Amino acid sequence: MPDRYWDDLHEKHRKELLEEARSIGREICLEKGEVSIEDVRPLLTIPDHIDKRVLGSVFRGPDWEFVRYQTGTRASCHNRAVAVFQFVENRQMELDL
Repeated sequence: MPDRYWDDLHEKHRKELLEEARSIGREICLEKGEVSIEDVRPLLTIPDHIDKRVLGSVFRGPDWEFVRYQTGTRASCHNRAVAVFQFVENRQMELDL
């Protein structure tokens, strides 16, 4: 199934968790200028009954802009690439300078 299908389901059924994760991501971007899910995960409590893959939807949508990939640091990532994003508002502030 297309990613959009899963994103829509996540937005519908895990809205509060995604909003909390995005809020944390925005705060990190204000400090660091960019964010990955590895920055957000330690600050987010994910209930045991929720599949952690829902976090793949955190940086979807028009508020986030892909910046680059970096090597994942969590053992469960097995050194796979992790996407790094900027909050679009941060990008506009950089352009205004």
